[in-house]
Amino acid sequence: MKKIIILLLITFAVVGCTNTTYKKVKLSSIYYNEGNFIDIKASDLKDKETYLLFTYNSYCNFEIPCDEVFLSVMKDLKIDVLKMPFEEFKKTSLYEKVKYAPSIIIVKNNEIIDFLDANKDEDLKYYQNSKEFASWLKERLVIE
Repeated sequence: MKKIIILLLITFAVVGCTNTTYKKVKLSSIYYNEGNFIDIKASDLKDKETYLLFTYNSYCNFEIPCDEVFLSVMKDLKIDVLKMPFEEFKKTSLYEKVKYAPSIIIVKNNEIIDFLDANKDEDLKYYQNSKEFASWLKERLVIE
């Protein structure tokens, strides 16, 4: 009986953790535009908006710079993304959850909906492949 309970708990944990569905969010209308980066400072963030934020370091260890991958997808989808150096990002309340850069962060009303974690191996494909990154965004955003 004990083995069955343990097996059920393991099955529930695995199924529960892998069956992730996302409720798509709609960016604030000003971000459905040309597909550009918008350079900002921490004080420029708005509490009542939904936006994508790209935070980055001044150096890049990726084979293909991730900002190039992101920009190509942004142009295709016609969505603008806020861009902030990681040192500036550390001044925001969002830093409590996102500790590594580069990252793309989906923010709604000053709450993080989701983000790419530069410290997770499973997220690295999104930094290097525009099709993978586009797929990640399309699962999470309403694309106009």
